[in-house]
Amino acid sequence: MQKGISIIGAVFTLLVLAVFGASIVALVAADSESRFRETEHEQSFYGMQAGLEWAVHEITNGGYPVQTQKSIGLGKFTNTVDYANHLVYSTGISGAVSQTHQITVNPMGGDCLTINSSSATLSGPGLTDIGGITLKKRA
Repeated sequence: MQKGISIIGAVFTLLVLAVFGASIVALVAADSESRFRETEHEQSFYGMQAGLEWAVHEITNGGYPVQTQKSIGLGKFTNTVDYANHLVYSTGISGAVSQTHQITVNPMGGDCLTINSSSATLSGPGLTDIGGITLKKRA
């Protein structure tokens, strides 16, 4: 009779430990996925930022800021231009995550030299969305 109770106790203990172990594995997997998405979000942000800096460099040097799927590290960026509204859009892409931001180009056209960030604003989660940056025409 004693042996039967010991086996039942041992099986119950193993069952409790198995459930506890499965819970820990599930938590670690969820945390890992969350960190992976956060990393992709940061990579897309920095890809977008690199795209804006590349566009400013191209405009400053008389170039053309449009670029499609330019690879940088583990991410990419794409720049497009809205000529009617004088906007340059940059989209950073990393995995399944993408972020798009814009800069305003001087409506007079021509080469641009300086950036006016006095009215720049940060918004969004973690204050990572940039707005209100204006490129000024070279005098």
